[in-house]
Amino acid sequence: MTYLRYDNATRTETDETVIATLVRKGWEVFTPEPVVEVPPTYTADEWVDAQGFTGKRPTTLLYLKLQLDAAGKTSPKLAAVQAWLDQLIIAGVTAPDERRTAEAWTSSPYSFEQASQEALQVLSS
Repeated sequence: MTYLRYDNATRTETDETVIATLVRKGWEVFTPEPVVEVPPTYTADEWVDAQGFTGKRPTTLLYLKLQLDAAGKTSPKLAAVQAWLDQLIIAGVTAPDERRTAEAWTSSPYSFEQASQEALQVLSS
């Protein structure tokens, strides 16, 4: 038996004639199930990487924070990113295998570049 895969959403009157002819020739017509796309999921660690904080970047931000603390200065962008990283570190430690969609994780308030550049500017002022 030969099968004709057919999507009802694109069916036209001309197609009806073609389909009827194929059925007479022994084809079986079926409508496929709609394809459901499953969004990617991330662990906390994977989400940190996906937000651009791969490798030693979190450690670099920590060193910048320590330098700011020692100088008695603050960087609002760095503080916001550090608070975001802290939440994800806790999530990664308490549920390392938990996977969530991108919508379920919070995005970094600032990029690595934005946070580190502001911290360096504050340090040099």
